[in-house]
Amino acid sequence: MLYTDFTLAAPAVAAQIAQATHILVLTHVNPDGDAIGSLLGVTHVLRALGKRVTAMPLPPLPEYTAWLPGIETVQPYAPAAPLPEGIDLLFVVDTASIDRMGRVYAEHRQVLDQLPMIVVDHHVTNDGRGTINLIQPAAASSCELLYALFAAMGVLITA
Repeated sequence: MLYTDFTLAAPAVAAQIAQATHILVLTHVNPDGDAIGSLLGVTHVLRALGKRVTAMPLPPLPEYTAWLPGIETVQPYAPAAPLPEGIDLLFVVDTASIDRMGRVYAEHRQVLDQLPMIVVDHHVTNDGRGTINLIQPAAASSCELLYALFAAMGVLITA
């Protein structure tokens, strides 16, 4: 399902999250500030909702992200490393296409393609391959979309 309005996407996203136990959060290769901020924001919210979360960006992480709260909890992907056990939902942020997930997707395609996938992105080129897609090219960033989405879901957003 493709949504461009976060208020319409919120119930579907909330329902998909509610069904999940262990959520893998991914973003694009060579992650920038929006990618890492989105990854961490989703991670904080999902953990606040009581979910087990593995945030797995592709290294290297930009040095300027080292001070961000929660950055120490991310597990940068190591080539050919197995995925954590029990993942039942994939949450992809700031990533316009599946191929932009790089080696983690290339090496685990068979497993990842079997999972329901939530995609939140602001790139006009996004291919909408998720189970639930919130794609709004008019948004300045994926972080902006995530904030609006989680507010529409009634999630308490903290500093």
